[in-house]
Amino acid sequence: MKSGIDSTKMADVTYPYEIMYSSKFEIADPKYGKMILDLWKDWDNGDLSAHKDNFADSLEMHTADGSIMSGMKDSVLAMAQGYRNTLVSAVSRVHKKGKVDSFYLQETWRFNKADKIDRLYQFRQTSPPSTKK
Repeated sequence: MKSGIDSTKMADVTYPYEIMYSSKFEIADPKYGKMILDLWKDWDNGDLSAHKDNFADSLEMHTADGSIMSGMKDSVLAMAQGYRNTLVSAVSRVHKKGKVDSFYLQETWRFNKADKIDRLYQFRQTSPPSTKK
């Protein structure tokens, strides 16, 4: 999908503060999106072991309630599975074209050089975002 911006004609930008990361972003391989959505489906199905091979041996998860789970993959996934087991059910939907869910999640997933997930940051908003401009 093209954004309409010709990146070969973009000038370098000088920022007023030092950037501690690259400001030159690229769209990631769609396989990463599929991996994440497979994990969402595992959550909904109540079985986090189905795609556990997508995770790195060492894993850190920062959840929306402020909890941090960090350690070896099997231990972290066991903690997450323990929490999931307390829920009767879960239904995830990707927000698209005005569909509303009971709360909104924004997640940042990090993949290591071996294409394994090693970190997750999750943020939650309980009411719909304002549509006022």
